[in-house]
Amino acid sequence: MEYSAQKALEALVLLVEKTNANLYDVMKMVYVADKRHLAAYGRTITGDRYSAMGKGPVPSETYELCKHLRGESYFHDLPQANQVLRLDNKTHRFEILAEPERGHLSQTDIRYLTAVASDYLTLGWRAIFDESHDSAWKVVWKDAQNRGVRSRPISISLIASTLPNAQSLLSHLEDPMPGEACLSESA
Repeated sequence: MEYSAQKALEALVLLVEKTNANLYDVMKMVYVADKRHLAAYGRTITGDRYSAMGKGPVPSETYELCKHLRGESYFHDLPQANQVLRLDNKTHRFEILAEPERGHLSQTDIRYLTAVASDYLTLGWRAIFDESHDSAWKVVWKDAQNRGVRSRPISISLIASTLPNAQSLLSHLEDPMPGEACLSESA
């Protein structure tokens, strides 16, 4: 899976439009949407890598994008993102400044992001918090604490292992060219 800054920005805007959530809750919603999409389609929405941090799993590159949105750093992958979205450093709230370029999210990406936003609004932030603080995060965060570090990477395989279809997902993720075996067998 390859990270897409444009998809991440579109995902942030969609979640902010639908929920007006703060940075912490949006990061958790991205994780939950990525995880649910992985279970259904064998890929995440953003292609991001995740880290276990004290407040939960964090999409690493998307968090770097958010630092750029609050003026802390320059984001090489999408330097114009701060013309679309702003993040207030004190309130941790987003402000949509302009309509982003759209069209990078697939219909399934949008469906899963919208479902997570709906769950956030109807079930509350705690439901998303609980779903994001899964066994993958707990194991890696405990390891980070034991090592005395503020974050540790969570492998996509460990995230996949928390899902009901873990066995097939892990096989899919380990295959460098999914589907190629079927094609060569039929030739």
